[in-house]
Amino acid sequence: QARCAAEMTRDPSLHLKAGIGVDAGEAVPVGDGFRGRALNLAARLCALAAAGEVLASSTVTGLAGNADDLAYAERGLTSLKGFADPVAVVEVVGADSHAGDSALRQERRAASLPIGGFLGALAAGPLVGRSVEQERLWSAVDSAFQGRGKLVLLTGEAGVGKTRLAQELTRNLRNRDFLVLTGRCYEPYTAIPFYPFHEAMGSAFAAAPGALQSQILQRWPYLARLLPEQIVPAQPAAASNHEEQQRLFWSAAGFVRALAELSPVALLLDDLHWADASSIELLQHLVRQLAAYPVLFAGTYRDAEVGQDHPLARTVVDLTRERLVERISVSRLAREETAALIAEAIGGSVSNAFVSLVHGQTDGNPFYSEELCRSLVERGDVREEAGSWKPRQVRQLEIPETIRAVIWQRLARLSEAAQAILLRASVFGQSFEFDDLLVLTEVEGSSSRAEAELEEALEEAVRAGVVRSLAGDRYSFNHGLTQHALYTELPARRRRRLHLSLAEALEALPELERTRRSGELSWHFIRGGDPAKGLPYALLAGDQAEAVFAHDEAGTHYRAALELAQQLEDSRLEAEARERLGSLLTATIKYGAALEMDEAAAEQYSAAGEREAESRVVAQVGRIHVVNGTTSQGIPRLETYLARVPDTLSRGAQAALHSSLANLYFAAERYSEALEQADLALALAIEAKAFGIESEAEIRRGATLAMLGQDDAALTVLSDALKRAEVANDQFGRCRASQYLGGIWLQRRDTDRAEGYLRQALQLGERMGNPRQIAVSCLGLSLSGVVSGNLSSSSENAERALGIMHSLEGSWRSACQIPGFEEELLNETEKAEAPQYLLECLAVARRSL
Repeated sequence: QARCAAEMTRDPSLHLKAGIGVDAGEAVPVGDGFRGRALNLAARLCALAAAGEVLASSTVTGLAGNADDLAYAERGLTSLKGFADPVAVVEVVGADSHAGDSALRQERRAASLPIGGFLGALAAGPLVGRSVEQERLWSAVDSAFQGRGKLVLLTGEAGVGKTRLAQELTRNLRNRDFLVLTGRCYEPYTAIPFYPFHEAMGSAFAAAPGALQSQILQRWPYLARLLPEQIVPAQPAAASNHEEQQRLFWSAAGFVRALAELSPVALLLDDLHWADASSIELLQHLVRQLAAYPVLFAGTYRDAEVGQDHPLARTVVDLTRERLVERISVSRLAREETAALIAEAIGGSVSNAFVSLVHGQTDGNPFYSEELCRSLVERGDVREEAGSWKPRQVRQLEIPETIRAVIWQRLARLSEAAQAILLRASVFGQSFEFDDLLVLTEVEGSSSRAEAELEEALEEAVRAGVVRSLAGDRYSFNHGLTQHALYTELPARRRRRLHLSLAEALEALPELERTRRSGELSWHFIRGGDPAKGLPYALLAGDQAEAVFAHDEAGTHYRAALELAQQLEDSRLEAEARERLGSLLTATIKYGAALEMDEAAAEQYSAAGEREAESRVVAQVGRIHVVNGTTSQGIPRLETYLARVPDTLSRGAQAALHSSLANLYFAAERYSEALEQADLALALAIEAKAFGIESEAEIRRGATLAMLGQDDAALTVLSDALKRAEVANDQFGRCRASQYLGGIWLQRRDTDRAEGYLRQALQLGERMGNPRQIAVSCLGLSLSGVVSGNLSSSSENAERALGIMHSLEGSWRSACQIPGFEEELLNETEKAEAPQYLLECLAVARRSL
């Protein structure tokens, strides 16, 4: 109040934006005040209204009619505490007497949120207790508003009120003019990459100015993979690896940063214990990269479901060390807080006996308390006497032993048809689509009115508050415990039958849709008792996850496929699963495990006579030995294999093997042999039109010539390779060729030309969002700065390179094996003047050898 008074004194034209709730009806004098349904409803609507909003009941709008300068916007049905039936809420959006009201009204409409019990909606009543937690949240909001962002995590058991507290945070952020983005995680979609970010980034895109929307494909092309395809067409995925994933991460960070430069941003994610690992990695990246911007990150999770091996646990440890995370434990309510919660839920004071009954059964869990209270009121087991609610007969009151029983008492009030529909729907998980549920309903032999009956049943469930309607014919259970209670009620045999029926229905979809939903197909076939059909879809689901660099989710699918193949004794599919896991382990820089997995796959392919597949894996084994620093093992492995390769092997497969051996020779500094193998690989790749191998071999050929001291020839080869890469729009090839060209000119101490190529490489690395290539380019620019005498530029570039080198795993051999990228380039005077950051970079690179 004091702050508001001071602001209005300083600026008399400032309008106070207050939330208003309006209803019409009788008010009964009671003591020193008044009571009545209209007053209660107006108070509930007032609690819902954000600053500057006017919310009214349908009674008010009916009385007002078509009054001049009044317009209304429906906010939907919502369950309000103290009212048995859902209430229709209407926002009054008519003009008022304040100047500039049109802009204010537009702002309110832009910030309009639904009303409900999920994150991203406004709660249907005031928050009880939590004053300490709120103070910590408001402090975090203040810090973020001033450009000191971090991650705030609300932790606690299921039903304790984490999401409700996050809704209060949403209200505060909205009133502080933050752009609030929300995403929710669901258990069945744990292996779907970036699931909560699709919702959040879709909202971010919709809220972005048109000028910014039009720049997305140019400035952040990888961001398209986090947006619905109807908004921005997704770009085709390149080969999956850690660097590709980083490009996606840097694109997301760049987009959010651009939004934060326009207004403060808040990203809130619910139920992170069900988040896929890639979403956790992206969240960690965003928190780190946007810590100096007005961006607040917040999330909720059940701490009991996040063990030491959970990706969120590792992220919390890392961010705690960097002081970028704050954990707020949301505990059960004390007895007096439970009393306040009950009074709020039923709209009146409650007796001590009633409070003791509810608190004793729920131990202060808000969700359990509200559900139990609702059940008691609906059953008529409590009565109002002298203005206070009391149990009818405490000793004889039938109290459910568990909250599952409470939920089922509520579900039992639905019609048998609605219960049957919800039992089927529970097979989908927390949320489901109408058309999918209709298919499952028809499969079970329902009547010809299946669609109409389904609509009626879902409408009944929505009215009862058991299910809520989402956009696009999608529905969600009001709570995960509700879905779980329904699912466990199904007999095991029927559960299997429903899963299998659903899988078979999904399998009848068009190919593109089957591919998109391959994870669901695999899950339902496996749960339905048909692992043979689930196995190929598990592999496909892993491929889909890898296409968006979601390595952990891909690993989950691939390992499931491997286990299924072993159970089914299908050696061919077992080898495929091992090959995919080998590539995944390589991308995540787990080289020892990758070698073991790929060698096992090669052995199985060999036993099956699959020569093409075997050679493909052996070539990959050679590449792993390069980055693993074990060329002494990789070279004889490739040499021995090539010695017995049959002539019938395809030219493309032979090209891959020779290219892999060229890489091994190059890493071992056997440059003459590397050049010979690169030439052979290039010729075979051209014949086979294997463009990826052709580009790799040409650049390797140029780099090898440079290492052999044939700079002029190397310049010619690399210049041609650069032109080819430009024509093919191969940004990675352009980047590497530019680095080699820059290194050659740096070795010749022509710093102008060197820096021209190196800056081009740096720009390409930044455009790709590839931190490793950014670091290599910065290292070259730092060396060039020492040679040219620009020590401040040298120090700045070296500091940036060193930060990235320390943050990424893997070998930095490539930084040493570019001409001019070594300490010996510098004379004694230059070494003495070199920035400490540069010397540390060179030390890190040397340790990689």
